Order: sequence, then structure tokens, then C-alpha cells
Amino acid sequence: MAPYDAEGLEWLAGMGEENVAEFGAAATSTEALDGFLAESCRAAVSRGYDGWRDDDLAFLADWGVDLRSIRVPGEGHLSLLNNIDTIVAQLATA
Repeated sequence: MAPYDAEGLEWLAGMGEENVAEFGAAATSTEALDGFLAESCRAAVSRGYDGWRDDDLAFLADWGVDLRSIRVPGEGHLSLLNNIDTIVAQLATA
């Protein structure tokens, strides 16, 4: 994120259509944003809230694995960064 009024920055560039509409409403007025958010929430649950409910319950449920038991050989994902020169060289010759 950057300041909305940062010089030389098109703040909404690359955002999805709904984000552009939301921040456009926010830039217009609090009332416009309130209306946008109310409609967005109505649309979000217009076919029910089962998925939202299921997500919330899944976030709180036991994952069925002891995360402390997971071991990553070597350096894990950092090995990509630590060995980037070798990886790029091998890709270049492939």
C-alpha cells in the first residue's frame, strides 16, 4: 500500500474491478462507501453463507497433523534463494 495521494502514483492501477468500485466509493463519501459495502454484503450472502460458515469452522478445527513434527530437509524454501546462481545456471543449460 501507498498513500492514496502519492505523487506520480495511479493508486488504483492493477486492482480488480470491485476494489476500484469500493475505493471509488470511499473517495466519494462515507455514505457512498456505506452503500457500496451494504450492497456487497447482500450480494456475498445472496445464495447463503454456508461457505463462509464452513471456512470459519475449518480455520478453528484441528488440522489432524502435529505441525511440530514436520521437518524440512536442508534449508527449506530458503534453499532456492541461497542457491539461485546454481539453479539459474542449470536452467540455462537445460
